[in-house]
This record gives sequence, structure tokens and C-alpha cells, in this order.
Amino acid sequence: MPPTVVELFGAKVKKLPPETLDVLVFCACMGNRFTAEDIALILELELLALFERLKPVLSMGLLMESKSELQFVHDRVQEAVLRLLDAERRRAIHWRIGHHLLQAVPAGKALAKQDNLFTIAAHLNLGRPEQLDKAATLTLIASTTRPATRLWKPSPPKPPTNTSAPPWRCCRRTAGSAVTRKPSRSTRNWRKPS
Repeated sequence: MPPTVVELFGAKVKKLPPETLDVLVFCACMGNRFTAEDIALILELELLALFERLKPVLSMGLLMESKSELQFVHDRVQEAVLRLLDAERRRAIHWRIGHHLLQAVPAGKALAKQDNLFTIAAHLNLGRPEQLDKAATLTLIASTTRPATRLWKPSPPKPPTNTSAPPWRCCRRTAGSAVTRKPSRSTRNWRKPS
């Protein structure tokens, strides 16, 4: 008996057919929840072929369907699958995921209006650190166009640096309707020598 839950799930995962395991690693890199349409798009498979490959995992109860999504039955299952990947293969999978999701954006649609923009940027960032120009651009677009989902809050506007009183407060009207300057603090108590 394996000593940890991850090793228990890892032992089950290793018994899967290779074509199922290939699909499962992409699912694990997508996250705990993902859509079958996204996986089919990334792997360039028909939905029927995708579910044929996932049939052993679904029958073992390692993946479950919830509404329009698939999800790992436990986060330790996802972790067990991810442990099968070396760092270079994992980066390549993330890059492929981000690239395919980016290619699926319709040509006329603005990137800033994409619902999955943060997902695309995250996969590109995890995929190829040496090619951060596209990923950085998407991250910038994502963080500046969606104020409600920003991870950081912009600082409030700073007050003007000029601390002198506004022009309308430095003068006062006198009885003769002429405008005179208010005395400053330093000259308020000063008297003309007699």
C-alpha cells in the first residue's frame, strides 16, 4: 500500500493506456476544472475521440463531469498526474495550451474582451519564459482592461504638489471694493516703525 494519497493515485494513473495518459497530462496542466472543448481544441481531436480516450479515467472515477466541465475528483489526482511530467515537458504543454487558446480567438475580436485572457496569459507565462514578449503583452492587457478582476489596485491620485493656497484664497475684498492681499503669517504681527 502506498504511504500517501498522491502515490496511491499515481499508481492508478500509471496503469492507464498511453493515449489516455497523454490526454490526462494536458487535462492536469489545464487545472482542476476544464472544458472538454478546450482539451479537444488543444489536442486537435473530435469530442467523441476525446471521450473515447478519457473513458478509462471516467470509469475509474478519477475524472467527473459537472455541468459543462470536467474536473479531477480530487486535487491529489491532478498532482499525481503532474508528477509524471518533467519540467521541460510541462513547459511545452503549457506553451501549447496557451498558443492554441490564443489561436482560437476570432480575428476581429479584441483580446481585451476575451473571457479566458488571464488563462491564456498564465499558460504562455508558464510555457516559455524566454518568449515572454507575447505573454507579457497579454498579461498587461488583461490586468489593465478588467478593473474588477485586477490583482492589484491602482493607487489613488496624488494631491497637487503645490502646497500654496489657491489664488482665490490669497486675496480679500475690502470695503472700497479693491482687492488687497492677505498678510502672511510672518508679516501679520509686524508693525511699521513710528
